[in-house]
Amino acid sequence: IQPLNQEGRQLAAQKIEGMTHALMEDWPAIIGCKGAFSIDWIQAFEAKYRYDGIVNLIKQSPPDNYSNSYLILCCELGAAISLALQSEFPQLQWVYDLPYWDSVLFDLNSHTRIHPFHWAMKAMSSEFETSRVADKIHSCIALIEE
Repeated sequence: IQPLNQEGRQLAAQKIEGMTHALMEDWPAIIGCKGAFSIDWIQAFEAKYRYDGIVNLIKQSPPDNYSNSYLILCCELGAAISLALQSEFPQLQWVYDLPYWDSVLFDLNSHTRIHPFHWAMKAMSSEFETSRVADKIHSCIALIEE
């Protein structure tokens, strides 16, 4: 099922681990969350970065700089979604791909593929994306539990 060789899987895994580490370092100061990671962190993030907040973030982020705040927070949101889902379902396995944001979580029992970084990109790139990421996570949990 893995589209990458061992070296590619390791690279993608390192990138995702790096984003998860960055999330744990950055978000407490950015959104004021404390304690162990939980879905509450995602809800706090969404409260701060709705449409107007995202627009302002995009305006402040030069598109030719791959370490701009918008891109980093988008990738960190993907890592947060992954962390929330894997906390609930440790059996979710990464199917790594490159670029790493094309990697998916897969549940063998329910045959469910989850694209956490795509969810993050959609949430942070469209004024028409009205459903909250936290709500999507809860819906996904319910689907896997069925």
